[in-house]
Amino acid sequence: MATLVEYEREETAKIIVYTKSLSGNLVDIASEPTITIVDPRGVKVVDGDSFTWFATGSYRYLYTTVKNSVLGKYHATATCVDGSNTVIKKDDFMVTGTYGE
Repeated sequence: MATLVEYEREETAKIIVYTKSLSGNLVDIASEPTITIVDPRGVKVVDGDSFTWFATGSYRYLYTTVKNSVLGKYHATATCVDGSNTVIKKDDFMVTGTYGE
């Protein structure tokens, strides 16, 4: 099981998605993946934003928490669409306190 990454309030969560061919090589897809992030109360704080391409088959989304971000586990869902193929990747991260306290 993966370790749950923790961020303090006002820090930036970095979410990375890699897209690969059936043979395992990194490949670009037709459009950037999109992301939805839901806070611990079930509120969508990000809804359908696009990732940013940074290298072949590599996409990044930066989510900066704010001073009053809800503490707890956030759920991120990335959706990658390439032609008739859709892949969904889910990941979680924690917001745990106030930066610099």
